[in-house]
This record gives sequence, structure tokens and C-alpha cells, in this order.
Amino acid sequence: MRGNSAFLDAASKWTSATAGGDVLSPALYPSGTGIWQRCGYEVDLRLEIMEASLTSRAEMGPVGVATNPNLVEMEDVDREAFDSFWHMGSTGLAEALSATRVSTVLEVRAEDRGLLGYAIVGAQLGMSFLQRIAVRPSHAGQGLGAALVDAAKAWALGRGCAVMVLNVRPVNERAIGLYQRAGFQATGKHLLVLRFRR
Repeated sequence: MRGNSAFLDAASKWTSATAGGDVLSPALYPSGTGIWQRCGYEVDLRLEIMEASLTSRAEMGPVGVATNPNLVEMEDVDREAFDSFWHMGSTGLAEALSATRVSTVLEVRAEDRGLLGYAIVGAQLGMSFLQRIAVRPSHAGQGLGAALVDAAKAWALGRGCAVMVLNVRPVNERAIGLYQRAGFQATGKHLLVLRFRR
């Protein structure tokens, strides 16, 4: 949302009344939360920021670049991989793809199951962003997440990026472990998601 606090306040109240529930902000740096908090939003979630230097090209392995990403199929994987709060629909996936100047979908497929996992990665101004990664739970623990992260790093390095950044919930120890094994380190910085309560 763009505009002054009066606009944000009116839009938040309208959205809450229309949807019949709370309203969440996008993930924000702490310095960007002031206008939201003046409108009654409260901190609801904290996301840790991790980054990795991109120094050596990793192999793409079993991962391919989706030439024509199927958002419906990606949404199906997303629904299986995340609980309802974190689930991204087709609109959210499309937004993640358009968040940077250059982006792609990397995918792992099996002939009998179709899409097993995907990653959305973007690049802009020498930095890359791992926007989203999901693997079907039936194929978790088989190295597909690691392969997708490695492929994302390889893709970004091929576009001249020196660093990759991502955010993760501090309680998601499995994902943090995956990222640490892939060379990511906590930056000490975080993003906040705020909630406007009905």
C-alpha cells in the first residue's frame, strides 16, 4: 500500500471489514514499520535474513529451468509443502516472480508425479533473492531442496550476482539447516510482518 497513514488506516479498516478478519502487512524492514504501527498494526512475525556469497558455480543437478512455469502446478506443491498460513496461491507466486527485474522458476520433475519441487529466484543490481522454495513432503529428505538451492545459486551467479539473500522463520530449523549447509549465514537483520486486528 502506498500513501499516507490516513489512506493506510482507511484501507486497513475497509479490508478487515470486507474480509471479516485481520489484515497482514508485507514483510518489512523495521525502519519501514512506523506508518503501519501508527495505524494500529502490531508486530506478528519476525523473519530472519540470511545471505550467501556466490563464489563458485554449483551444478544444476536434477533441476531444470521452467520455460513456461505452471503456476497451478506450483500452487499444488506449495499447498502440500506449507501450512495454510504460509501457502501461496497463484497470485502470490506470480508476485514473487515479478518482484525483481529478472527471475525464473527452477523445478524438479518426475515423469510419474510431475512437479516435485520448485524455487523462484530473482536477480537485480548484482544481488539475487531466493523468493520461494517448496518440495512435496512425499519427496522431502531426498536432497531436492539442496539441489534447488544449489541450482538457484548457479542461476544467480550466471547473471552476475555476487550475493543471494533469503528470509526464513527462526523456528524453521530444518530450512535453516538446509540454508547453512548451502553456505548461507544469518545477517543479524530481520523483517517484520505486522497484523491489523479486527
